[in-house]
Amino acid sequence: MCRSVPKRSKEYVSEITPEIKDKIINKIILSDTDRKMKVCFEYKNVEDLNISKQQFDGIIDQFVQKGLLQRPNKSGYGNVFNIPVDLYDFHGLGGFVMHETVLKQELDIMIANLRYLSKNTEDQGIKQRIKETLECFNTVVQSCSILSPLVANFL
Repeated sequence: MCRSVPKRSKEYVSEITPEIKDKIINKIILSDTDRKMKVCFEYKNVEDLNISKQQFDGIIDQFVQKGLLQRPNKSGYGNVFNIPVDLYDFHGLGGFVMHETVLKQELDIMIANLRYLSKNTEDQGIKQRIKETLECFNTVVQSCSILSPLVANFL
């Protein structure tokens, strides 16, 4: 039976940030002490990150879905993971923080280019299409809660 109010003995973060995911990746890599690209990695390894067990499981599931970790157990459960080279590559390229930074920069460039084109074109039809594109983009960004804070100041 589910409880209507969960028992809470500790306050956890309300948002799983790229920084938290990168710290977990770093801990996974550091756990591979024998460099066999296989680790036993459990929630207790990240309790200092102030995330719940459910948040941890969700992050690990995302890593598995993205191919950053593999579960050798066919049932898809357990705490033993193979570490594909992709995890090392992703970590070496800056991880989730760099991914978010690049996304922000690309959005900034795209919006700046659209505004530039809108200001520097005489064709009213093109201006109208650019305006509609920016409005559409604004609608999409607002519907994506993860992107809204990133680009709210650009639109």
